[in-house]
Amino acid sequence: MSSELQFLVGSNSSDIALVSFSPSMKHLTRVASSTVGPTPSWVEPCPIPALHGKVFYAASEMAGKVLSLDLAEDGKLIVKGMGVTKGGSAHVLALKDGSGVIATNYSGGSALFYPVDQQTGHLPAATTGALASLTPSFLASHPPILDFPFTYARHGPNKDRQEASHPHQAVEGEDGIVYIPDLGSDRIWIVRKAAGNGEVELEICGEMRLPGGAGPRHAALSPDGKHLYVITELSHEIFIFPTPSSANLHKPSEPLYLPIEPLTYEGYEIVPPEIPRELRAPLNAGELIVCPLPQAQGRTLYASNRGQVDLNSQIPGADAKGDAITVLTLSEDGTHVESHTIVRTGTNFIRGMGVSKDGRWLACVGQKDGNVEVYECKGERGEELILVARLEASATDGLGVTMLPTDVTWL
Repeated sequence: MSSELQFLVGSNSSDIALVSFSPSMKHLTRVASSTVGPTPSWVEPCPIPALHGKVFYAASEMAGKVLSLDLAEDGKLIVKGMGVTKGGSAHVLALKDGSGVIATNYSGGSALFYPVDQQTGHLPAATTGALASLTPSFLASHPPILDFPFTYARHGPNKDRQEASHPHQAVEGEDGIVYIPDLGSDRIWIVRKAAGNGEVELEICGEMRLPGGAGPRHAALSPDGKHLYVITELSHEIFIFPTPSSANLHKPSEPLYLPIEPLTYEGYEIVPPEIPRELRAPLNAGELIVCPLPQAQGRTLYASNRGQVDLNSQIPGADAKGDAITVLTLSEDGTHVESHTIVRTGTNFIRGMGVSKDGRWLACVGQKDGNVEVYECKGERGEELILVARLEASATDGLGVTMLPTDVTWL
């Protein structure tokens, strides 16, 4: 058995790359690249046990599609099915029960559930070809769309980014509950599947409220499911929410519908200290991951910053080679951040990171430079990140300077 590990890298170009990592040699290499369609910016594995590591889903953001992909023996990905999202889908979530995927439309302010074939894991096949024009009958067959309400009369505190609802991700909890951060409305929408008119559709059954202008982007659940950790793109902070039980959820039209507040309205800032406060507005926090190492006990978070390299010219003496990963340690009960450290990287604009299944390795990619780095997660709780391998985009076996990598998914 090979000791090498592999992960897929989504992108803002048209390719998804397969990268191999050798822990013993501390070496990275690109195995293959597959052209699957415009901006496959998020990649998700199929959770069906027999298909795990063989079938994947990708959000084709600019094309307004979600794709199902088979991974061939040569490392190439083959488009096997697709769904039309009727919006710019920044994220796709594969539900734990294998019943289907939820696509969230950053552009369009909506989400929808697509069922998949339980035997193949595939989305519906397009009769005109996966990347060609779709027939009217196929377009008409898409599932019901859930439009999220916009919570501001005209725009939020950030006029440029909060002019409409912008759901950015979907995270599944217990009992089919799904949490969807909405950057435009400063909400985490709580949704679940419901039967309607013979089809499965999504319905809102709760909400979590953040301070105005926070701009929630991504979220992650504690291992015990009691807390939801949220990273905000616009205010660059971490907020912690208690999670509800399914019995305490209600539709907005029901009398018992009650928004959930964060444990504290003062978020925990993750921006590197050398960046002056007056220059922090264009920074965009990216990804949030709970360290899965057993000894971490869910008390270590990894949060990515974005945009520090662009500020070098505005800060005297600054020479950042990449963005920083903020490592946060939580209290024993997971209710607050106790401390954090800053890890400097050589990847510019970390939109995506991913941690291996065993929690030992963290990979990050730079959207603006195409570089890839792998860190070993060490320390008592995985709070130490040690750089062990680096792959330059321009190297012979690199991703290439035009790929614009956005996401990491370990096989």
